[in-house]
Amino acid sequence: MSLQLPEKDINIHGNRSQLSRVFLNMINNAVDSIEENGEIKINVSEYYAEKIPNGFPDCKTGNYVKIDISDTGQGIDMNILKDIFEPFFTTKNMSGTTGSGLGLTIAREIISDHSGFITVSSRINQGCTFSLYLPIESAAKDQKESSKRDSLFTQYKQAACY
Repeated sequence: MSLQLPEKDINIHGNRSQLSRVFLNMINNAVDSIEENGEIKINVSEYYAEKIPNGFPDCKTGNYVKIDISDTGQGIDMNILKDIFEPFFTTKNMSGTTGSGLGLTIAREIISDHSGFITVSSRINQGCTFSLYLPIESAAKDQKESSKRDSLFTQYKQAACY
């Protein structure tokens, strides 16, 4: 597994336990999809969203942190890609693992509740990339309020060094 973080910290406003649940679910899905020699990559970067995908009415164009979680697993067939965020939809039973079919539904809802959005790209037998977009905390917010919050990615950056 590899982790690539930006040089400077990127602050977002969010619920740490909810976002941790999303990241854990995405990483677990990636692990489940890869074979023995598979690879998982996480890349965090700044992104300016000029266009928001359909289905995310609370999102606006602007600056986001983009978290790509990629794997070199089996990929997701284009015929079912449109269904993966539906409640109780799962392909894990076909691959020999089990799942409730709620992980991606909940992940999408949590990201949406944070005024963010999620996209996915996939190629059969080459892998999949889930891209999570969360709005960057505005520099114009009250400094006192901002200084009370922890930077989620600063903590992940520190944890990744161990």
